[in-house]
Amino acid sequence: MATEDLQARVENLQASLNQATQRIHELEGRDEATTASLSPLSAYDIQTADFNTKTQYSKGPLELPPQDEVISAAQRYIAGFNSAIPLFNPDSLLSVIDRWYTSLDKRDYTTWAAINTMLALVHRETPPEEATLSKNTAKYTNNAQSVLTKIVMGETTLLSVQVLVGMTLLFQGVQDLKPATMLIAMALRLAHQLGLHTRESSAHLDSSVALERCRVFWIAYILDRDISMRTKQPPIQREMDIDLEWPSTDPEDGAGVFIGAEGIPSFNFFLSRVQLAQIQGEIYDAMYSTASRTLSSQDKVEKAAGLHYRLDNWFSLVPRQFRPEAILGAGEPNLCRCFGVLFATHLFCRISICQVHIMETRWLKRLQDFGIEAVQGQVVSPAPSPLGWHELVSECREYMKLFAGIRLKDPAFVW
Repeated sequence: MATEDLQARVENLQASLNQATQRIHELEGRDEATTASLSPLSAYDIQTADFNTKTQYSKGPLELPPQDEVISAAQRYIAGFNSAIPLFNPDSLLSVIDRWYTSLDKRDYTTWAAINTMLALVHRETPPEEATLSKNTAKYTNNAQSVLTKIVMGETTLLSVQVLVGMTLLFQGVQDLKPATMLIAMALRLAHQLGLHTRESSAHLDSSVALERCRVFWIAYILDRDISMRTKQPPIQREMDIDLEWPSTDPEDGAGVFIGAEGIPSFNFFLSRVQLAQIQGEIYDAMYSTASRTLSSQDKVEKAAGLHYRLDNWFSLVPRQFRPEAILGAGEPNLCRCFGVLFATHLFCRISICQVHIMETRWLKRLQDFGIEAVQGQVVSPAPSPLGWHELVSECREYMKLFAGIRLKDPAFVW
């Protein structure tokens, strides 16, 4: 790609991000009753505050809150969101923060954007009564996207990929997915430059660095498959170009794994999310891709049956203690959000597969015959349902209990 073309794409993305963040600013000042309801940017609305607040930030053009405030936020981020979706190695993140405040002559835009992205992610989860004027998701998001051109056009590093992936996570919660679509495309292109999608490129590196690279790639993979299904556009990352092992079933650092109470099995949330993303890719290929348009109705039904089996198997591997009703009973806000998005994604997969039956000839004929027999007063068996319908209804009912109990909602929950 020519430098001019890349520059044009970055500028186009910059404009889209500016529009999205402007929307965030427009929603400032809503009262708590309004923000409690589900709205296009409700997860951001409750964080917004006056940008003119007088807060003691680090001096210079690249401002940040005081070091102790940033470290406190990083510790909450590591214990919360990052424990489920391990975008940053905890030690590496804390080292990056320490260098920012102790080595003033070595500050750079990528590090500044990474810290702002982390702050935006952690404050996105902050309940409204705990938010302060200096803890502003919109401000931190705007800071990170303001130096996007410099990050993309500069030296490609793992940290620059993490910034783009983190920003994608933020903009995934916005109703307009155009910014997230462009961000994940650039994130994966930079990831390819670093070889994050192959084992060979990390073979000579320290094991902790190689592990962090692998995890960053898989998070980008998850987002790519998510956005592909939401937009019904082809994913960027092709399966045949991936040469990586899946996340470990039992990682030494426990990242991405939720530990149950005594006698209750643990659940590898991160691995489960990657496996679901792979199923999402298969659903796109079978239901939305250009090639799928040439399939016969019978071929689609057969593919749907296989995909239903894949989803059934995936769901069966989730321990009962980590299913919607149990998660709601645990009363942990961070768990509710992570698992809420997970199960919402699973349900959308199920719905997408069930849609194949809407115009399927044999099912329509069965439904028509049932109607005729019922009108004629004949003894009829229960109304025919499409394959997977009963599972869908049952799973939706169970999920809605969890959804109702999630306090902070945004479009990431709504498909």
